[in-house]
Amino acid sequence: MIKLLLISINKNIYYVNLIILRIYCLTEYYSKLEENGYNKVIIPKYLINELKREILEDINHKFHPLKFKSFNLFGLFLKKLSNEIFIEKFGSNLSRILNAKTTKKINLWVEKNIPKKINSKKAALNIITSKEYRSNVNLKQNQFCAFYRVVRKNKKDVGHPHRDSSFWKLGNKRKTYFKHKIVWKLWIPISGVKRQNSLNMIHASHKDNIKMQVISRNGQKKPKISKEYILKNANRVIKPIKFDGSEGVLFHKDTVHFANINKSTDCRISIEFNILAN
Repeated sequence: MIKLLLISINKNIYYVNLIILRIYCLTEYYSKLEENGYNKVIIPKYLINELKREILEDINHKFHPLKFKSFNLFGLFLKKLSNEIFIEKFGSNLSRILNAKTTKKINLWVEKNIPKKINSKKAALNIITSKEYRSNVNLKQNQFCAFYRVVRKNKKDVGHPHRDSSFWKLGNKRKTYFKHKIVWKLWIPISGVKRQNSLNMIHASHKDNIKMQVISRNGQKKPKISKEYILKNANRVIKPIKFDGSEGVLFHKDTVHFANINKSTDCRISIEFNILAN
């Protein structure tokens, strides 16, 4: 009887220690996130595979009846594609939003895994706007929003260094199904991502006082951080993700980020989405 009691006590101690360790790890994760303005997140294989399938399917839909069996074959096709057609197909985020089924799966994963990492009670993707719904016949009203990017080799397909919060200041506000207090962004490399063309973060830049500049790109207003700021803080540039595979980078809405012109692969594909939380 005493032996069974001791075994039970030892099991309880073991589980208590596991809980303490988990709380410590989550606290440490959030502390680094708050301090640095970004942190890596492990993305489950099933979700990566789902995203790959859906993005390739959307690309094939754009170029029907052509059917690319891989991103590598699509990358070779891009070499011959005119710039005008590329901009027509991929120039706007509106044309690259994933369907309701896929974004729901992303959101379910976010709701379950992200709140503890960002010290919040609730977290979810934003819901598409009425403009996005009207502009893309493949979308459903009030679905969640996540979109992919296609970056060709040696082309100016990447944006200027910026903060996501600057887009909100320009009027691109987003909502979800609950009242949120803070916004984060999650960027996930999908294919063709190497160290050279991966996303750059300026370490702890979410704490900096930076003046926003505004430029026009493809008929849309875009925020921009000055070259002087980037050059001055070149020693703070970090690449949290070195290749595509199983990780994404979660970062603060005020963290300055950018990507270099892709000189590594025929096609760099990534996905990103806002995470609204309270």
